[in-house]
Amino acid sequence: RDDAICYASVNAVTTFFDNLANISIANKNDVNPFWMQNILSKHSNVEYIRIDGDYFDADVLVRSLHDNHAANLKSLELEHVKFDDFLGLNQLLRIKAPSLNVLRLIDIRFHLIFDGPDPNECVSLSTTIGKMQNLEVLVLDDCDIQYFDAVALFSGMARLRKLEICNPDEITLVMIARCCPRLEELTLRYCFDITPDDVIQVVKCCPIRDLTLEDFQGRSWRGFTKKRIFDASSALINLSTR
Repeated sequence: RDDAICYASVNAVTTFFDNLANISIANKNDVNPFWMQNILSKHSNVEYIRIDGDYFDADVLVRSLHDNHAANLKSLELEHVKFDDFLGLNQLLRIKAPSLNVLRLIDIRFHLIFDGPDPNECVSLSTTIGKMQNLEVLVLDDCDIQYFDAVALFSGMARLRKLEICNPDEITLVMIARCCPRLEELTLRYCFDITPDDVIQVVKCCPIRDLTLEDFQGRSWRGFTKKRIFDASSALINLSTR
């Protein structure tokens, strides 16, 4: 990888393409965040941004999305991205909350959080996501649901169709069952703090067709059979367990 060649490529994109709609950056090495700033400053119709950049520094991205850059952004996928703290991520999502249909946050890191997130910041971030009333796909992978407030997070998700989360607890599934009437695809990872009855409550209330349960164990799961889940649902087609 040569920085000069990479920059020349980015400069060519910003110069010769008038209606850039999709941006996807994937690199095992650090991605220069100022390249993204350069692109977004010249292309206001971007609808899809995906960054997988070996802990790409997101602060520049936050600044780039100010001033109505990418005003029509519909999908934001961030993988291996680092923020100073919850405030940076919260600020980024607030900017684009009204327009987003798809939000994927995968293995997000925070520079300045050593003892776990502040509960008030968790509620604030959850409220921001919960206000995305047009959101149809939400993926929080390797982002523990304990970092979020379930009541605030799911309260406005009436349009949600696909959800992937880690480490769910009982209140998480209660809120999903109560607030996500269109949910069709659900993936639950690290199911240590929930029971089969919690899952059954969700499939009774939501029209889930595809359900994936990963890493479930504990006394409550002894004797678990897929038949119990299928019997409780009128919509379920696929049930995967790992």
